[in-house]
Amino acid sequence: MLNFIAVALLQFSSLTSSVATTQPHSELASPKQNAVTIDHGTSGWGDGYLAAAEHGTSGWGDGYLAAVEHGTSGWGDEYLAAADHGTSGWGDGYLTVAFHGKSGWGESDVAAADHGTSGWGDGYLATADHGTSGWGDGYLAAAEHGTSGWGDGYLAAVEHGTSGWGDGYLAAADHGTSGWGDGYLAVADHGTSGWGDGYITA
Repeated sequence: MLNFIAVALLQFSSLTSSVATTQPHSELASPKQNAVTIDHGTSGWGDGYLAAAEHGTSGWGDGYLAAVEHGTSGWGDEYLAAADHGTSGWGDGYLTVAFHGKSGWGESDVAAADHGTSGWGDGYLATADHGTSGWGDGYLAAAEHGTSGWGDGYLAAVEHGTSGWGDGYLAAADHGTSGWGDGYLAVADHGTSGWGDGYITA
């Protein structure tokens, strides 16, 4: 009987010693490189993953900006705030809808308030100054240049007649109905048409 108890005690001692020296598997495993969930959302995996609070539901990927600044998903570099840029607001050079019309995409997009419905392109001038569309460099004000008023060297319609296009165009009041061309002299001085140098009055 004593023999049996001694053997039992020996076995129990050996078992407790083995358990004490054995570490849990989780302690032996290599630590994961994930960033903490509180900074990165539900899972928080991957480089460039930003906090869900700043980046929306998932917030994956480099260049992902905050959902509150960028709309529903807010993915991609150069993504600008939905509040400033419309429903999605993707892409470089995207300007605010309030300034640029319904979509306002693209570089050099100029304000809709200044440039009409869409306001795309360089050299686009204000509708109030340039008529219905007002596109292009050298476009002068419709109030000064007639219905469209496109092109460099365009002179004021009030000075030059209905359209008033081209350099050297002189005022209709001075030169007749159309008054186009250099050297055109006034009808009052030169007769019915008054074209050409050296033209003498009727």
